Amino acid sequence: MSVYCDFYGSYYDPDPWTHKACAVEYSVPEGCPMHFSTGAPIDLAHVAAKLSSGGSLMDAPSTAMNIGSDQVTFSVMDVNSCDCHQTSIGVEFQHVEVDVPDARAGDIVYLQGTAFESGEYSVEIGPAGPCPTPEWPTEYHAALACDRCPVDGDTNGDGVPDLDNDDVGCAVGGDPSVILVAFALAPLVRRRRAKIVSSE
Repeated sequence: MSVYCDFYGSYYDPDPWTHKACAVEYSVPEGCPMHFSTGAPIDLAHVAAKLSSGGSLMDAPSTAMNIGSDQVTFSVMDVNSCDCHQTSIGVEFQHVEVDVPDARAGDIVYLQGTAFESGEYSVEIGPAGPCPTPEWPTEYHAALACDRCPVDGDTNGDGVPDLDNDDVGCAVGGDPSVILVAFALAPLVRRRRAKIVSSE
């Protein structure tokens, strides 16, 4: 079964993969690490965990490490070109493993610092048991909206494209609200631990 990592952006958000981490699990057994994949240039030393236990939320000691990566090529529109032609970009997605030793069954762990500008996600801790093999994303998708030209479309000089000017920019000959979907090439996976094996 394929695991997808999807991102949606626009001219105002041309690199949405820096804002969202792709969770690998939303629940893990007690004593097991949790995992996520991110294309954001994060500092693993700043990934922090908060623990919700018995109705209270507290900081919890944690360690985060990179255990591999995917090099992904997106074919996306050049949002600064004014004709929205396609261009290729490369993004490295880190495979991150986080250990929170104090987490117990019934707790919820909130991971913070998992994306460059914002973002956290929660992982529920279940009863102790065998640790699952992480299922890393096997496909990465990105979609950007085709917006109006940010230069020629700004007739009043306020730095914002004019919404009522139909003669300029990417809106010419097309609907500016159309979302174009770009599919990543099959990722090349490098693993630094033999025990980590993603499923097909």
